[in-house]
Amino acid sequence: MLRMVLKFRLIALLLLVLLAVKGVRSFQSLPMDAFPDPTPVQVNIYTEAPGLSAEEVETLITIPIESVMNGIKDVELVRSVSIPGLSYVSVFFREGTDIYFARRLVMEKLPDAKESIPEGYNPVMGPNSTGLGNALLYVLHDTSGRYSNEELKSLIQRWIVRPIIMSAGGVEEIIQFGPELAYLIVPDPVKLVAYGVTLQEVIDALERNNLIVGGGFFRAGEGDLVVRGLGRISSVQDILRIPVKVDRERGVSVYIGDIAEVFKGELPNRRGAFTMNGREVQGNIVVKRIYENTKEIVDKIKEKLKEVQDILPPGVKIEHLYDQAYLTEKASSTIQKALLGGMVLVAIITALLMGNLRASLIVISSLPLTLLSAFVVMDYLGMSANLMTLGGLAIGIGMFVDSSVVVVENIYRHMSEKRGGTKFSIILDSVREVWKPVFFAVLIIVIVFSPIFVFESIEGKYFKPLALTLVIALLSSLLIAFFFVPVLTFYFLKGGKNTYSTLMVLVRSAYAKVLDMSLRFRTPLIVGVAVAFAGSLFLFTKIGTEFAPELEEGSIIIKAFLDPNVSLEEAKRVANAMEREALKFPEVIKTFSTVGRAEKGEVVDVNYIETWVILKPQEEWESFKRREEFNQILRERLAWLPASISFTQPIKMRIDELLSGVRADIAVKIFGTDPYTLNEIAEKVKEITE
Repeated sequence: MLRMVLKFRLIALLLLVLLAVKGVRSFQSLPMDAFPDPTPVQVNIYTEAPGLSAEEVETLITIPIESVMNGIKDVELVRSVSIPGLSYVSVFFREGTDIYFARRLVMEKLPDAKESIPEGYNPVMGPNSTGLGNALLYVLHDTSGRYSNEELKSLIQRWIVRPIIMSAGGVEEIIQFGPELAYLIVPDPVKLVAYGVTLQEVIDALERNNLIVGGGFFRAGEGDLVVRGLGRISSVQDILRIPVKVDRERGVSVYIGDIAEVFKGELPNRRGAFTMNGREVQGNIVVKRIYENTKEIVDKIKEKLKEVQDILPPGVKIEHLYDQAYLTEKASSTIQKALLGGMVLVAIITALLMGNLRASLIVISSLPLTLLSAFVVMDYLGMSANLMTLGGLAIGIGMFVDSSVVVVENIYRHMSEKRGGTKFSIILDSVREVWKPVFFAVLIIVIVFSPIFVFESIEGKYFKPLALTLVIALLSSLLIAFFFVPVLTFYFLKGGKNTYSTLMVLVRSAYAKVLDMSLRFRTPLIVGVAVAFAGSLFLFTKIGTEFAPELEEGSIIIKAFLDPNVSLEEAKRVANAMEREALKFPEVIKTFSTVGRAEKGEVVDVNYIETWVILKPQEEWESFKRREEFNQILRERLAWLPASISFTQPIKMRIDELLSGVRADIAVKIFGTDPYTLNEIAEKVKEITE
């Protein structure tokens, strides 16, 4: 094979150029993400249950749905959360199951689930997204004072903003916070009795008088005209004039205005809010569809936000708060800098050790060619450029030139020794001489990383890309070293006067002395190595462990847990207090909070608050130097609040939740049937852990 490559070396050079071009294009088209998405194959089911307590939700809704879902093919786990007014059931499928097939299986079982719960409750599937699907957050402001938060959400967000953003490819859902606009009708019990009107008659009257009825067509001279009966309600006055019944004794009609007060307000019993810089606003979270490119989605949404701003009413502003692309770009930039720095360092060391400029350049050129080859394979396999895949390349940056170093060094040595034969035969014999040790050396490294491929679940999704990328690059380095480097040496390499560089002569001399001393004192050396190894094992037991290294995401989240019986208004006051305290630091750009849940939001109640603190770049920090220091200062300033407070970062919190089902580093789960006993045990666990 090598003989054919050298014989048709011009074709090999052409293929090398094509490989480089394809590699550049593949790198440019790779999806960009901060992390590999470790979300397992899961389908979520939400059931709204207004008026039911958590215990009733679990008994009447959650458990029956769990029972139905447990019988689905390839289901490995069913996890649920029941809170007042909401049931959440998450169905986990065997790894490798197609998510759309899994959703179809769940959809087929939803009618059975609906039959097993009380009438009036409707279980629905959640968005087809992942645990890291919250791609972007934005809010709507009205600076003119013309629109309330209710109108911003019900009129502008729902009918203007949402349809445009949903048209961006890859957007799965928009979670909308804020009060819902409604016409509130408050009947007077005394007047109802006086007029002999029941509540059901009021409800029937409202339904009858809020319709559009079609009347077919009327043939006129100018053509067919559409006949309609327009009866839709458009104002408070329309509702007040709706007739409920006729008082036959008095001969007059009873109207809504005679028996009730009507005013415009918000839909009662909402369980969430979005606050920003100390006041409530209309907030939204854009959720991306599974398998979509985060950076591309965010860029599309930003373009849509600009488009929306141009058509919003005067005074209404749309403000972009946060997106995952920041961390994606930061992580990608960091790894790319590490790759570039590693390439430069390897180039310098190679040039010093080789002692020949041409040989050094050939070896150095093999490194970008190896990376470009790896990008071609990554693009073919549908992998993304993220912290793990690019990190795998950064880890192996020195290993990728090993094969080329050995091949080029052996060819250069044979050329310098001026052995008999043509240049063609010298190169051919030189490569044949070293290909076995080079191949098996790389194969051993590949085998070292092979255990990672048996990882399952979240760990596998997180770390397999690192190992796979490294293995791809190592095998690519063999391809470059055995088939393209010999061609480059044929055209550009000549033998030198000295087989080894001056630096290598010094290194060889020093190594010979060290080796001689090691052989003379081999017993003490072996004992010392054994002691050092045993000591390292002991130190290993003392080292802390964590799932993944913690990155600086540029923002923090303050998680606050309040009393379960707290009201929404009180929770908003706590959120506003945390925001005002964080804004006292000059390093803070903005703060905003999500209180409870939105209409299709998280499975939390109003006693749970997430306050987001967006920070300036780390080099601009003056009040503190480290994020942990800022957390501690803020914790002390918030100690007076009636809340249990902890700190995390947006993506880290999501990964923690995927690992354990809760948004914390450590979770203690207590199982049982008696809620009072569970609460008692939970209090004891709390005392012990604190």
